[in-house]
Amino acid sequence: MGQILARLRSLAKRRDELGLKKGIPNEMKQSPSMPTSPSVDDSEVFGRDDDKEAIFELLLSDDASGEELSVIPIVGDVGIGKTALARLIYNDDRVREHSELKAWAHVSDHFDMFMVTKAIFESFTMQSCDLKDLNLLQVRLQEGVRGKKFLLVLDDIWVETYHDWEFLLSPFKGAAKGSRVIVTTCIQSVASMVGTESAYIMRELSNTDSWSLFTKFAFGDQDLNSYPELRVNGKEIVELSGGLPLALRTLGALLGLKLQVEEWESVQKRLIHFPSEKREVLSPLKLSYDHFSVHLKRCLAYCSIFLPEYEFEKEKLVHLWMAEGFLQLPGESQSMEEIGV
Repeated sequence: MGQILARLRSLAKRRDELGLKKGIPNEMKQSPSMPTSPSVDDSEVFGRDDDKEAIFELLLSDDASGEELSVIPIVGDVGIGKTALARLIYNDDRVREHSELKAWAHVSDHFDMFMVTKAIFESFTMQSCDLKDLNLLQVRLQEGVRGKKFLLVLDDIWVETYHDWEFLLSPFKGAAKGSRVIVTTCIQSVASMVGTESAYIMRELSNTDSWSLFTKFAFGDQDLNSYPELRVNGKEIVELSGGLPLALRTLGALLGLKLQVEEWESVQKRLIHFPSEKREVLSPLKLSYDHFSVHLKRCLAYCSIFLPEYEFEKEKLVHLWMAEGFLQLPGESQSMEEIGV
């Protein structure tokens, strides 16, 4: 114990000499509430036309719930495509025709009332906000939406107390009738608490749509007929993915780098041996990770030190990898910066 204490004192002294400070930088503290982008590439979404139209029936209905502010929950497992569906709706031209304003905010399990409210305000106004007081921010938001019809998408809701939810929506009480809020969540109880409409349950993709999505990421613009020997294994892999878009995208991107029968057979066999909960997203993601080389695994694992939703610059991350010695590859003629990028 004496040796440990002496070592700690030495480290504390060196910390002071270097001018290091304790705590997490402010930009990292605020990062969990940073909004996700509502942009979407329609060519990468398959089999959601019926889902989109079902949501639009509620959005465009004048008496959806008899409430001035109608809340429509979209519920489904992780990786099922809730956010992708919300993005399709958000970017549809009909929203512009129906609503004067629209906003997108990512909530996540790290719920911060101030940061979420700020993200909503900035999305509505398309301007940055320097306000530091939550009450003042809510007043400004209320003034901005008063008498106007809007669409607000709250992505990845985990709020489980009605008080927090009611407080978050309090600035919208004066909005025009017909305003809508779409929330996406993995938790049925959350959907029941926040929704004024029955929750819309997301389902897995059909085999046809699953195959289309998988081949989009596996082959890109290449002619699928050039790889007939991969079709049988690919069909089996798609079936074992359980219709989850995230799993299909991940496996497609992985196998697109390895267009050999042996590689596809290996992945197929390993998927078969996953437990009956094979449709869970983590199984295909783990499979993808297992196929990385050792240095790639270390680089990816290093990213776990960052908080969820933390946005970092690519060049800065490469420098951190360099400092850890992750990019020193024997026999590699490229510089570490080139390897990292």
